[in-house]
Formats: sequence, C-alpha cells, structure tokens
Amino acid sequence: MKSKPGASVKITNKGTTKSDKLSKNSDLARSQENQDERRRKENTLKIWVMEAKGIPSKKKYYCILSLNEELYHTCSKQNSNMCFWGEHFELNPPSEVSKICIELIREADKKTTRKKIGAVEIDLEPSSPSRVSFDEQWYQLRVEGKEREPPALRIKHRFQSVDILPLSQYGDFRQYLKENSISLCQLLEPVVPVKVKEEIRNILINIMQAENCAIPFLVDLVTADIQRKSESEHLRGNSVATKAIEAYMKLVGEQYLHDTLGDPICELITLGEDLEVDPLRNTDDQSKLARQKALKDRVSVIWERILRSDRSFPV
Repeated sequence: MKSKPGASVKITNKGTTKSDKLSKNSDLARSQENQDERRRKENTLKIWVMEAKGIPSKKKYYCILSLNEELYHTCSKQNSNMCFWGEHFELNPPSEVSKICIELIREADKKTTRKKIGAVEIDLEPSSPSRVSFDEQWYQLRVEGKEREPPALRIKHRFQSVDILPLSQYGDFRQYLKENSISLCQLLEPVVPVKVKEEIRNILINIMQAENCAIPFLVDLVTADIQRKSESEHLRGNSVATKAIEAYMKLVGEQYLHDTLGDPICELITLGEDLEVDPLRNTDDQSKLARQKALKDRVSVIWERILRSDRSFPV
C-alpha cells in the first residue's frame, strides 16, 4: 500500500484485527524464545535523515528509505532557507542486505506534479560493537540529466553487527547487573559522554525489564541520584537516572501508543487528506469550513481512541 508523506512511517498493510495482533504477538514471542536459545548475529542500523541542499526553494520535499523491500517515509518539509528533517530510523536489516537506498522526492502542488529528484545508495559496513560515534556526511544524489552541482543529502548513520550467544551463557553477567547496577552506574556517570549514557540506559532498562525488576531498579537509581545532588539538580540534566526513566517510558508506552493511535494515524497518512485551516494559506471560505470539519472529525476519532484506552494504559 502506498503511503503519503507527512510523518516517519513504515508502509504496512491495513485491516489488522485485534485477534490478528494477538496472534502476531504470540508468534513474535515464540520466535524470540527460539532466537534466545541459539547463537546468532543481530544487525542494527541507526540512521538519521538530516537535511538536503541544492534543491529549488519554496517546494516541499520528503525522503523514502528502501531497505530489504520495505519502505520508510520522512515527513514533508518545505525548503525555505533550508530543508531540514532530522528524522531518526532504527532498522534491523538481514545479513544479506548490504545497502540502503534513499530517494529525495518533491511533493506535488497546484503547479507541479510529484517528482523524484534523485537517489543515493549507502553501503552498510559494520562498525565495531563498542563504537558510539556515527558516520555523518553529505551524499550527492544520482539524478537524471546533467546538473552543475547535483543535490545532496546529509545523512548520519551507524550499522553494527553483533555476535550474540545463547541466553543461558549470560546467566552470571545478568546476576551481576541485578546486584551491582546502581554502583556500576555511579562509577560510569562522571566519565562517559551523553551518547554512551543513552546506550547504557537502553541496555540496562531492557535487561531489568526482562528480569522483572525494572521498577525497583529505577527507584534505587533515582534515589541514589537525588541523594548525590542538590535539590535544584534533582532529575535534571543528562544523568543516567533521567535517561533510564525516559527509556522505560518508551519501553512500556510504545506498544500502547501503537495499539491506541496506530490505525487512525496510518489512515490519516495513507489518505493524504488536505486539512490545512490556516486562513493565510486557504482563502476559499467554503473549502476552509469543509477542512475545519474534516480536521475536527479526525481529532474526535483520535480522542475517542484515547478515552477508550484506559484499560490498556501502562501503569
């Protein structure tokens, strides 16, 4: 199914029922259990689509990322002084995939049709598992015809391939983290940069959640953070404690958001409905009223989904 630009989105099939989702989650759980019992390679691609240059101004543009026959869209941004997205995708390419393709698309408007500006392919070369920094550079696009200076995209990415042992091999290490995670965080806090703290928080929260002790871990971590700092510094800044709280909220809230808002948001993106109500951009009173009504209807649907989601809200 083709998706219109407007948000970072993976193109998926619609029409999924609740029983379909439960069946899919059960299949995923069994698949994860099977994976945990064997040695495997796990590939992770973190990629940011930052900005474009060398393109006409006053037009709207978006990017399509193509990886292993799956497509991901950025939102649509107008090129005024600059065309900036800064959108992040975290993907898991299979081992046989060695490239990711990114296309730059000019959105259709009243005067012009949708147009592919150009594309670039980026080789996926695994970096060290311990590497924190990202490769960031301008990539010139392949374009049709000849241009003095082809458009370019600024892309930041890191591709890692990690060798993972069977879960049983990590028993001693998991026990060590459960017993010493707070003192470990206190030792690392003053000597690691912010990006490393983000990596630490994600790893620890995922481990603690799997061990059913994420909340006690967070309580102890926050308590230790409060005891070490003055009142004006409590839960402020880029400490491991604040990063861990953020990671836990994402971990427990992501599925809730997908279940609650996934369908109406995907429908909104797929239909590509024009909901512009700014009077400076829409001077036709009749169409403005129609768009206002359509926007209210869309918002009402979303609020209704939120109000009915109290039983599934993570607490």
